[in-house]
Amino acid sequence: MTARVSVLIKCYNYGRFLPQCLRSVISQSRPPEGIILVDDGSTDETTEIARGFPQVRYFRQRNAGCAAASNRAFKESRGDILCHLDASVMRQGLVCNWKHLALPLMCLLPIRRTSTQRLRPSPDTRKADE
Repeated sequence: MTARVSVLIKCYNYGRFLPQCLRSVISQSRPPEGIILVDDGSTDETTEIARGFPQVRYFRQRNAGCAAASNRAFKESRGDILCHLDASVMRQGLVCNWKHLALPLMCLLPIRRTSTQRLRPSPDTRKADE
């Protein structure tokens, strides 16, 4: 079975970078099974831009900071492999390829979900660290 990839994007007033970021994620040779965008209380055009991308699951929250936005994105995700990024990352022209799991400047986190939905490293990750 192929691992499901979820891309978790947090955004705070980075609407100007968001279209390029989302187009880059969507246009991968293997698009992710889920794209979660958490808007951490932006006051710019983030909401309007997100509505233009039906592939994206958009969540808006009061500004609570980077950690809260990351936690919300994790809570809403369903993937086996999580890729965390900020909405501004793609301005540098990054192109990702999860087919080979080569994602520079992004954190890939293979996970195994438990009944309490807490994050646990996958067995493969622990072996690599030993």
